[in-house]
Amino acid sequence: MESKPPGRRRIQTLFRRAESSASSLVAVQPPRASICELCQKLSLSFSKLRSGNHVFHGTPSQIAISAEAGCPLCGLLSENFDLGPISLPIRFYGIRRRLSLQEKESLVEEGDIEALRLLNGYDRDDTNPFSHKLALYTTHDDVSASSLKRRPFIKDFASEECFRLIKSWLDTCVFHHPGCNTSIISQLPTRVIDVGMQGGQQDPFLFTPPQGYKYSYVALSYCWGNTETRFVLTKENSLLPTYRLPLRTLPKTLKDAIEITRKLKFRFLWVDALCIIQEGDGGEDFLRQSVTMRHIYGNATLTIAAAAAKNVNEGIFRKPHHEQPECKVLYDLPDGTIGTAYLEFEENDRGASRVDEPLNTRAWAFQERILSPRVVVFYEDQLSWDCTSALIDSNGPLNPLLKQNRDSPGRYSDFVASQVPVDDAATSNQAIYMAYWRSLVEFYSRRALTKTSDKLNAIAGLAELIKLKTEDSSYIAGIWKSDLEAQLCWYTDKPFLKRPERYRAPTWSWASIDGPVRFWIGANFRLLPVEIQIPPEGNELGEIREAVLKIRGHLHSWDRPQIEQPNWTDQRKGLYFDDLSEKKDFYSKEGDTRYFSFYTGVPKISVPSSTLWIYAFILKAVGTRYRRVGIMVDDWMCQIRPKEWTDRSPVTICIE
Repeated sequence: MESKPPGRRRIQTLFRRAESSASSLVAVQPPRASICELCQKLSLSFSKLRSGNHVFHGTPSQIAISAEAGCPLCGLLSENFDLGPISLPIRFYGIRRRLSLQEKESLVEEGDIEALRLLNGYDRDDTNPFSHKLALYTTHDDVSASSLKRRPFIKDFASEECFRLIKSWLDTCVFHHPGCNTSIISQLPTRVIDVGMQGGQQDPFLFTPPQGYKYSYVALSYCWGNTETRFVLTKENSLLPTYRLPLRTLPKTLKDAIEITRKLKFRFLWVDALCIIQEGDGGEDFLRQSVTMRHIYGNATLTIAAAAAKNVNEGIFRKPHHEQPECKVLYDLPDGTIGTAYLEFEENDRGASRVDEPLNTRAWAFQERILSPRVVVFYEDQLSWDCTSALIDSNGPLNPLLKQNRDSPGRYSDFVASQVPVDDAATSNQAIYMAYWRSLVEFYSRRALTKTSDKLNAIAGLAELIKLKTEDSSYIAGIWKSDLEAQLCWYTDKPFLKRPERYRAPTWSWASIDGPVRFWIGANFRLLPVEIQIPPEGNELGEIREAVLKIRGHLHSWDRPQIEQPNWTDQRKGLYFDDLSEKKDFYSKEGDTRYFSFYTGVPKISVPSSTLWIYAFILKAVGTRYRRVGIMVDDWMCQIRPKEWTDRSPVTICIE
């Protein structure tokens, strides 16, 4: 790179590494050296980065030599990135945040620069194998803060700095977010933990509020995990006039939650292990409380999500892996002023899906996150805030569209904003709620349960929310009758799944399977007459004892000798089995189990010549009833056209 002509004003970019002798994660650095000639010629200009013009730096071979000589920026690049071919130039581009029209203008401005894209060569495509990202941030009091919205990483989640940040998020939401529920006083749950006031040293105790007692409170979402710790509420100690909880004996996650509650100046905390009777009453209190999660989490002023802890002993406060040497750079603003910015290697993209965080693998935590009006999330390496109006982490605002990621479909308001409206407003509202429910189920089914019998209980709060919004009372076993055609057409492409031995849902419900399920999009049929029968002791929203689908349609018998084991996947043949053992039995030449395909509807569009895309249950006969073992989505196997199905006399059967 050529030097600028003598006499021309040039702003040199200065770098330095902060000494970090306390960190064992950082290799011992050579004595601080002056920045190399390459880095002196690099100018991070606001106008260049915002316009998309690139900034040259050098080649990988030059950077490697400078890194060996002790240049801090070259060291940062060479230590963390594969820079690729040694002769191609390294260039920087500014990465800007872009927003849709549906996003809140107050959250983040169009085009804010939040990072640098590092490229080797001339291909700007992000799929370039030598494309890397560097976080670009500044402090809140620096002049460059107007164009650089990212802030420094928080090094200690238990610090006063961290609590001030959470308090500022909470105050902003309560007092300045018209789209959020600003009411923070509500009816307390059946039991809460009274943690006392900030700075108090007394042990917390269990508090049973009188009927109608209203106050603000915090809820905890966490993993109990595989641990022998049994500090839980029993029937015996729930009856004590005052049940104290000695801090020294509590698991670390619960201790940390109490500290956070006190630091944020709340008095009451709700934790399931200590506020729901876990032992001594035969599970009666759990059954009562488990279907009230919509109120418990929905009425909490704030929910604390301990996302990184695998079990209750690990605690909420993590030590982020941000022990990198500081790389400081002068930043040239359009008005001629010079600000200060920092560069840092970023292991994870901001707002990226965190499906591997322990809490994001747990089924109960799924509805806890969605039902909560405000959530502060303690990740392994980041702190974030999520409410209806904002998505923020400790580095600054995030693009709200990141709410709709692989972790969750987000709140209903987020989901609706992404849907294409139809002409009939009423139909649109109902259809969108049902689409939202199917999306919820698909995300939820990927998560794990310690007690598999909780499959319906752990999503009951979301079911109650949908019921309230749609005034649709016809819900049973995870399925809404108003959307029965679509919700019966679920399948799994994981053929190794098994149904649990203990009954928890009928075979026609997705809740009868442990594992991820999906729904066919645009199932093109309408149901013949159908009726769902449940005994009086069934629980409408949660765990049920029995449910029978009485349905009228067209039944076709499969003769066992004619069924051949396919030479290609079952999916290619349009067959999706719910259970591995049923699949093996289906293809077995032995046994006397009778299998049927049951055509569940008639086409909405007449396609008499079609031999594809019919929807049928694969059933097996059990006495006078049937059980679902899978679904067929075309007629490849039996080569029966829809008209041939409908020419058969319909029969009424019961599927259990």
